[in-house]
Amino acid sequence: MTATPAPEPRTEGDGPPVVLCQGLGMAASSWDPVVADLAPDHQVVTFDRPGLGESEHHRVASWPSLALWTEQLEHALRAATDRPAVLVGHSMAGFVVEALARRRPHLVRGLLLVDGSVERHPAPSSPRRLAVWGMAEMALEAVPLVPRRWATAVVEDAVYPDMAADLAELRAREPLPDLPIRVLVAARRTWSPLAARWERKQRELATTLASDGDRPGSRQVEVEVVRPSGHLVMRDRPEAIGRAVRAVEAAAR
Repeated sequence: MTATPAPEPRTEGDGPPVVLCQGLGMAASSWDPVVADLAPDHQVVTFDRPGLGESEHHRVASWPSLALWTEQLEHALRAATDRPAVLVGHSMAGFVVEALARRRPHLVRGLLLVDGSVERHPAPSSPRRLAVWGMAEMALEAVPLVPRRWATAVVEDAVYPDMAADLAELRAREPLPDLPIRVLVAARRTWSPLAARWERKQRELATTLASDGDRPGSRQVEVEVVRPSGHLVMRDRPEAIGRAVRAVEAAAR
């Protein structure tokens, strides 16, 4: 695999900076409805990880990691603005925006987790899992008509357990700064046991984050259930994300 280039950020609008970080296997264009909502009064920053979206022609370098994704997010943020930004992380990218807030608190004004990934007892990927996913990636790369983003998504999925485990270790070492955090939970129109379980996990995550830092329990993490919406909240309910970003900013003043 070739070296992974630093992602080039795209910006739209002018105002308080907001960086949008998409989940596993997704392109920055997935945020387009949210960008349209926020750009009239924000500087909105998006970027594609190598192998996805406008960077689909690049291959990923070795296995991605929480550290690498966090470095890419930091690069995009620093390249776009010199002001602290609200970071928005969707799905697996929730790990990444939280990690950057812990490692570089001076760059972060607030966090918004959009249907973020949650793991109660994370454990690293087994060698067998990585081997199987690695073979799947090579098989997809060998087929000329298969988009490279499919192979990239396989690679990103392979390291999901490692990213969750790395975040758990980081939480034990680096406290969260005192900043506003909001959690959006996607929910279908009708109730189901799976949906109720997912909402409980998201509320447990909020409790965990509220109890972290120098003054445990002093931070209030707001939880909002977005109904009706599927996991791709940015497409189903972009206005809910825009409203939540503005709420995080108001709490940061």
